[in-house]
Amino acid sequence: MLYDLTLSFFGLMESIWNMILAIDRTDIGYISTFFLAICSFPLLMKTINDKHCKGVSGWFILCWWLGDTLGLVYLYDSQQVPLLLNYGLNFIMATSMLVYKIRKG
Repeated sequence: MLYDLTLSFFGLMESIWNMILAIDRTDIGYISTFFLAICSFPLLMKTINDKHCKGVSGWFILCWWLGDTLGLVYLYDSQQVPLLLNYGLNFIMATSMLVYKIRKG
């Protein structure tokens, strides 16, 4: 039975891999941007609802904000829309978190 489950799992993974390879690289960039942009959204919503971000390290938020800020500066003149969207959305979220951390702790 375990052998059959393993074969089914690897068959599924192979199917998913083949689907990914069939997607245009630009589309993969947009999909990646979407997931990277929304991964911090639940943390931001929790912070807004709690009206503080005491459970999150200030150093983490500062490094996150600096990384996104420098990424935006680096990509400013590029035509890499997926990366610009990712850094732009994360810059907004990181800035919001930084403001909450500074004002409310």
